[in-house]
Amino acid sequence: MPTVVRNNSLETNMRRFDSVHARARINHLWRRLARRPDSLPTLQGEGADRTQRAAYQGVHAIPVARIVGSEGRSDDFTRDFRPRRSFMAHRWARIDAAFDNDIALPAIQVLEIDSRYFVRDGNHRVSVAKVRGLEFLDAEVTKLS
Repeated sequence: MPTVVRNNSLETNMRRFDSVHARARINHLWRRLARRPDSLPTLQGEGADRTQRAAYQGVHAIPVARIVGSEGRSDDFTRDFRPRRSFMAHRWARIDAAFDNDIALPAIQVLEIDSRYFVRDGNHRVSVAKVRGLEFLDAEVTKLS
């Protein structure tokens, strides 16, 4: 996904990643000392399984605050979706630059269970949105019941 940067240099976005990543590492240490979980919740941890009925709900703007977990990337992000791994820097910074430059990104894909959302695709976009304090993201929603 090439990103044309107009208003900001990618270097600024890389510095933002470095700051967010450093905060994630500090928070991880504090949570570990307090013996509190730091990984994103997973569907399996919430009691969801593949035998549940899935119903596609279409594309909707969903509250970012209700995005609470990931289907498959729980070890790559902290509980508040901050990136844990330094190898994620370039991709994260490109998405951050896209937000800076009003470049439309595809809707994320989420599974809804009990009015909470778990990311199937778009973890980096959610991470950037949460860091930026966005209230809503467009998402393709599949409801599990």
